[in-house]
Amino acid sequence: MTDSLRQQHIAQARSALLDETRSATDALVDGWFDRAWIAESWRRCLAMGHRPEQRVGFDLVPANAPRHAEDEHRTLLTAARPELERLASAVAPIHYFAILTDAAGTVIDTAGAIDRADQRADAIARVGVDLSERSIGTSAIGSALGELQPVWLHRGEHFFVDTSVYSCAGAPIFGPQGLCVGMLDLTGIEVAERPELKHRVAHSARLIENTLALAVPHRLALRLNWPDEAFGGEGDGLICLDADGMIVSSNTSARQMLPALQTLARTPLHASELFALPWPTLFDQAGRATPLDTPLWSGLRLHLRAHAPQSASSQPAPRAAPRALKALETEMIHQAVRQSGGNVAEAARALGLSRATVYRRLNLGVPKQPPGRSNLAAKHQRRENLNSAPEKPAAEAENGEAGSTGPVSLRGLRAAMAVITHGGTGAAARAMHVSQSANARAISQLEKELGVSLFDRSHRGMHPTAAGESLLKRGRETLAHLARADAGPWRVPLRDGRLAAQISVRQLEAIVLLAKANSQRQAAARLGVTQASVQQVLAQVEHLAGGPLFDRLASGLRPTSRGAWVARQAELALAEMRAMAEDAAALLGNIRGRLAIGTLPYSTGAVVPTAIQSVTSRWTGLQVSVIDGTYESLIGKLRQAEIDIVVGALRPEVPHDLRQVTLFHDLLSIVVRTGHPLLGKRRLTPSRLSMAQWVLPMPGSPASEALAQIFSAQSLPVPEGVYINSPTLVCAMLQQSDRLALMPPSQWKSELEAGLLAILDVPAHHVPRAIGFTVRAGFIPTPVLCAFQDALLTATSS
Repeated sequence: MTDSLRQQHIAQARSALLDETRSATDALVDGWFDRAWIAESWRRCLAMGHRPEQRVGFDLVPANAPRHAEDEHRTLLTAARPELERLASAVAPIHYFAILTDAAGTVIDTAGAIDRADQRADAIARVGVDLSERSIGTSAIGSALGELQPVWLHRGEHFFVDTSVYSCAGAPIFGPQGLCVGMLDLTGIEVAERPELKHRVAHSARLIENTLALAVPHRLALRLNWPDEAFGGEGDGLICLDADGMIVSSNTSARQMLPALQTLARTPLHASELFALPWPTLFDQAGRATPLDTPLWSGLRLHLRAHAPQSASSQPAPRAAPRALKALETEMIHQAVRQSGGNVAEAARALGLSRATVYRRLNLGVPKQPPGRSNLAAKHQRRENLNSAPEKPAAEAENGEAGSTGPVSLRGLRAAMAVITHGGTGAAARAMHVSQSANARAISQLEKELGVSLFDRSHRGMHPTAAGESLLKRGRETLAHLARADAGPWRVPLRDGRLAAQISVRQLEAIVLLAKANSQRQAAARLGVTQASVQQVLAQVEHLAGGPLFDRLASGLRPTSRGAWVARQAELALAEMRAMAEDAAALLGNIRGRLAIGTLPYSTGAVVPTAIQSVTSRWTGLQVSVIDGTYESLIGKLRQAEIDIVVGALRPEVPHDLRQVTLFHDLLSIVVRTGHPLLGKRRLTPSRLSMAQWVLPMPGSPASEALAQIFSAQSLPVPEGVYINSPTLVCAMLQQSDRLALMPPSQWKSELEAGLLAILDVPAHHVPRAIGFTVRAGFIPTPVLCAFQDALLTATSS
């Protein structure tokens, strides 16, 4: 088909769909291509309010965009650049160039003969420009990322008239865990159609995927293919294992051959769950020329070649203990039962056995699990990604706190709450779609972490102990926060509760840090992992949430409204889990944990220092931090569980989610420097004071309202002045000027006794301020917080 005829077909299709609103499929499908997805993309563009004749305004790109792309996507860029250069060189003679984008469609690298004098080329070949469908309409980039398959797009098949000069081939790039991490694009401007480039760009994308898979630290790389296929082709599957047989990466071909690998982005996977042979045998195969004929649990077989990286070749491979045939058969039965979700009848049918035989073998006891299976979480920690970071809470890593009590296991918490909710271990296991033994192990692990027995076990089942009932109240609150995160502020779950049911502690910590840092690079630095790991975890959580939680901008990440909600609920859930660990330690007589105190200026006096000293002298293992700030900023931190309590002047109206406790009331006085001209003056009136210069309290504060009462009683406006929230700066301003300030004398006791400041002999008539503390209404205080509240009350009474 000639290019002119193709353009006529495209014009007919555009007219059919865009002008006449008829189906464009007949005009789009010809002897070469399936074009139905183009019509769907056009419809989406129309639904967004776009019209083809609108001008396309390509993004302005900040000067630091290349450096930002390098920081955010270092792993992908390192893997892709050699192939990007080779591909660009190959297509240069036909006047095409290469573009690499991230998973959101933002350009992160380019290569080839790009004519920068041609504005049409320069507009799209800039690092940092957004080429997604929402930005420039139908294109190979947006379509490859949307369809998650290679595409070809020629001239008028683009939605906008402005972009109809381009011809593009694009292919998505999948990362080691199977999630899309970017796409590769070939573009020409007013060039002849070259649909074969779709195959070329797809081939290059697969090569980049292999490089990404091999870049993950591993001990063994496995090449896979079907018995009747030769090794060395593009269809080879690739799987990488760590020293314990855990799967750390794979490529697209491997995920197609072994569908169980599709879950790798969400849950750890061991080689023994894929191959029906002792997993150390795979390490024995390293370096051998003859492929290993490998049985799968499905009954099919694959040929396998194993290769150990240079750094691992000198280390001894794991050795398998001799195993009897009966043990292997029993393991196969257990595997079938797990795959059927615990349905013995279904597993028996799949194996061709009777249910009685399956039950009999199950009663023999679970065969010894491979290390990666029996202690999955511990082994999985060795992987070089976010899921392998040390079990140190992100909040503590951020604050530099060591030795604090961290969040407990979410898996064990879900299992324990399921037992209480469903009235028994069997019903709980069925509700969670796991085996009863797996549920019991998760609860035992939780009890081990806490050091407290949560359940009494007997022939009648599992019943919470007194300590269990107390601690699992926090478990209920934790899961409630996760359920709120799943439902969103509109109480409408997007993915049937997947986020609440599957999210991990590490993922919660990552989302919280990303929302605060607005940068994958900064979040990775605080977590002590690679950017690629953070990017992977973000993609996992967004998959669970069923939608994007962050907008990807050239300047970094910005939480969407749903992302901000999820981050808030995540932080509250983490606070409940930390509090559970602190409660458990207190039951054992070990008061420990953290206490974060927010203090408002000009209101606490010596009460807070006295209370802190009282608590820390009793328990030396506490980590106490004090944060000054405005009421609005501290209440925001309190709601986010970044701090535990706010001490200072109370507000007359209490929000429904907060609780205030009054400690005492105080009156304010007008404070000036020693030697001030107004000192010693008699009959100082509000009118005289209104003409002086002032250091004013922050608007909206109780002190500001008190100042307004003093002058409004005489029908005078509040005097003008400088608003300062820092006590240190207020003291300096008073000593160096003739300004006045309305302050509590208790705040300046040392300065008044030292003769640096003085109080004007003039009554300040106002309603006394209430001084106290504010906490979250729905939060059960930890032993540390209870002790601090008691210390505040004691310090006030004394």
